[in-house]
Amino acid sequence: MVSTPIPPAAESNPDFPAHVLATVGRLEAELDQTWPGWRTCVPFHRTDYATKARIKWLLKRRSLLLTRVDGVPCPRDWDVLVVRDGKDPTKCYAHPVQPVLEAIPAVTREPPAVITIQSTDTP
Repeated sequence: MVSTPIPPAAESNPDFPAHVLATVGRLEAELDQTWPGWRTCVPFHRTDYATKARIKWLLKRRSLLLTRVDGVPCPRDWDVLVVRDGKDPTKCYAHPVQPVLEAIPAVTREPPAVITIQSTDTP
């Protein structure tokens, strides 16, 4: 079965910001060099681990940058973490790492202070 080649992002997504399309263009150029069959979905499971991890990182980063929400461009400039499979060391998975938008409050191991309630009864 022959699949339709994936067109360059700049051609199929002209409504995305220029800086996002430039970044995606660099990712696609590296994919073309590393794994030329990616545009026609040729499997890459027989490559060495380092190449496989890099391809997965590039594909996940590209997909995050080309995210749409309700048809509207919503690029996610997130980091990507590649993790080796626990049972099969030849496999790996790429996970998005969402940036922290606000500071996480410090975790304390101290319980809150006891509140003393003064009686409102008049003697």
